[in-house]
Amino acid sequence: MPQNESTGSPQSRTQSIEELQKRFKKLDEARIAADANQKTAQARMNELNAGARDTYGTDDIDALKKQRTEMITENERARSAYQAALDAVEGELAEVERAFADAAAKAAEDESRA
Repeated sequence: MPQNESTGSPQSRTQSIEELQKRFKKLDEARIAADANQKTAQARMNELNAGARDTYGTDDIDALKKQRTEMITENERARSAYQAALDAVEGELAEVERAFADAAAKAAEDESRA
């Protein structure tokens, strides 16, 4: 059954050889474009896979997901340790400042008695 060239739906009229050739040419151009797009996409995929192998040692999706999870876990552990270290430094600094303030107050008190 003949197809309408713009919609692909069945049509009732008979097409001339020129119309059929025009439809064929359009389809052939679409095939060529699709082949070119597929080759471009495959080349890009090959580049990305090579980059993943160079950077992460694999291009296997499951292995990459596992590495990502491990990296996130390690980053969170390091961030938590960094936060704890900063908290400790701030605590020690506050204690030093308190001791300094106490010593300064005691010195001022001793000075005022003298």
